[in-house]
Amino acid sequence: MVLARRQPQTEAELIPALLPKSKQSARRRALANLGERWLLKSDASGYFIPYDCFRRWIRLNYLGES
Repeated sequence: MVLARRQPQTEAELIPALLPKSKQSARRRALANLGERWLLKSDASGYFIPYDCFRRWIRLNYLGES
């Protein structure tokens, strides 16, 4: 949901060092799982959602934004 608002974002932005280790691990797994399903991509600038329609769906359904 964070990436639906602003992208790209680096791993350090998505997984802050101040988070508890268990939450860091959960976010790393989430990034890996979304990447395996092609719902998330990364390049030199960071992670991003490659499909605009999917990003808009997240914003509408989970963030209440248009």
